[in-house]
Amino acid sequence: MENYKCQLSIDAPIQEVYAALTHQEKLKGWWTTRCEIHTQAGEESTFHFDKTSFVMKNEKLITNQEVLWKCVSHEFETEDPDTKTDEWIGTEIEFKIKENDKKWTDLSFEHKGMTPALECYKNCVSSWDHFLKTSLKHFVEARKGQPFLSK
Repeated sequence: MENYKCQLSIDAPIQEVYAALTHQEKLKGWWTTRCEIHTQAGEESTFHFDKTSFVMKNEKLITNQEVLWKCVSHEFETEDPDTKTDEWIGTEIEFKIKENDKKWTDLSFEHKGMTPALECYKNCVSSWDHFLKTSLKHFVEARKGQPFLSK
């Protein structure tokens, strides 16, 4: 089964895109307003979306080239005992960036393990489309991201 993938070009220097993927205040500007970010390989960062939270281990951080996180914890509060609450555990989120001919940044994103077989796939695809194609792009280009406003 195919993983979720997204490709886009961002009208900004590669350094700004990399910073948006690795600095706490910048991640708060496009993904979720409640996160605790650690910036060394092997360290873990936590992202909150109200009753849902993810802990991501920094597997690879190559300045201005690549960010790879592995989900090591996924908590989701639900009233339905049949709803899976740990589907993200073991999945990997990979951002690869490179400068293109126009001096823009090309972003290649893949959520490895995020396949149609997962219960959350449809909602996750919709969310990733928003956060990457709209929020991240607008945040880096114009400082007008649309992050999740976590309580």
